Amino acid sequence: MNIHDYAQYDGLGLAELVRKQEASTAEILDAALAAIAAFNPALNAVIETFEPPIGGDAAPGAPFLGVPFLLKDVGASVNGVRHESGSRLGAGVISDHDSALARRIHAAGLRIIGRAASPEMAFNITTENRLHGLTRNPWNVAHSAGGSSGGAAAAVAAGMVPIAEANDGGGSIRIPAACCSLVGLKPSRGRISSAPDAGEYLNGLSCSHVVSRSLRDSAAMLDATAGAEPGDPSPLARPVRPYLEEMAQDPKPLRIAVATRPWNEAATAPECAQAAKAAATLCAELGHQVEEARPELGVSWGAFVEANARIWCANIAPWVKSLSAATGRPISPNFLEATTLACHAYGRALSASDLLAALAVGNTVSRAVGAFFARFDRAHHPHPAAAAPSLGHL
Repeated sequence: MNIHDYAQYDGLGLAELVRKQEASTAEILDAALAAIAAFNPALNAVIETFEPPIGGDAAPGAPFLGVPFLLKDVGASVNGVRHESGSRLGAGVISDHDSALARRIHAAGLRIIGRAASPEMAFNITTENRLHGLTRNPWNVAHSAGGSSGGAAAAVAAGMVPIAEANDGGGSIRIPAACCSLVGLKPSRGRISSAPDAGEYLNGLSCSHVVSRSLRDSAAMLDATAGAEPGDPSPLARPVRPYLEEMAQDPKPLRIAVATRPWNEAATAPECAQAAKAAATLCAELGHQVEEARPELGVSWGAFVEANARIWCANIAPWVKSLSAATGRPISPNFLEATTLACHAYGRALSASDLLAALAVGNTVSRAVGAFFARFDRAHHPHPAAAAPSLGHL
């Protein structure tokens, strides 16, 4: 199997070739590694490869049997694999256990062939760090692949793997998916367990999933990885039928709110506004009820941004401290980037009352947006509101 033929298939398609014995797992893995060797030097999306790959003991009926997969450097813990958090402070740190998500990745039949790049501590919407360098967009290498799951997105878009791990606390699945023309779904909190390392990451803001080239891969991966572990704080019931089956159902007419400007009223690039309008027009032609609407958040945009900054920084400060303790490296500019150092300092200065006030703002916004989605089934708006930025801009 050459890399051109390999890239024509999504993950489920490759697994079907394996089950029908039309291609072997070895042939598929060789094609994936050849694609990385061919494309990664220009993109810097994959920061480490594993030969032999990790995994391979899944049941014959596993949905992604033999399919190559990349971990995110700020993601699931896999025993014996580096987990460096995109940071010089964490360089060389190795996980000593499999997280619940890693176990489900193995059970799904995926073969982990490497790690994908992330910005330091996943704290940026572009994937550029001092440890591994810049990750480039395969559509235009002068531009960012987005972040924080930018390495995963660039690798999937370039055809290195059909699917890769991603997570999202402030757009880190959705932004790189948009920048690289992929499917990027952020699941509901509690859908995919963070066990055993956390009850919730970022006080519930962060959720794990993947970026993929096909909607059905995203659905099947959610089927494979969703579900609570004992002790999870907010377990969700399993859906009535699998997400992959849900895709085959014709939807009832939906109520869709469309906006050509993002909810923070930032300026929208003309091509992004046009894309939102085109999506709205298509949905109306398909029989859905479309109207222009946006939620009232219940707080000012500045208060919302400040609340998110408090939640992020209150979580990153102890994370930095624990990495420093684990590696013996000081919390200093020699090992941390300027934005992370500032975030660490801000987080250390916050009080418990500051964090609780931020969570109260989150509750206000959640109630307002929840009420909005009691009226509407979907909301269409540009995300992000401009084309992928040039590298270095952020």
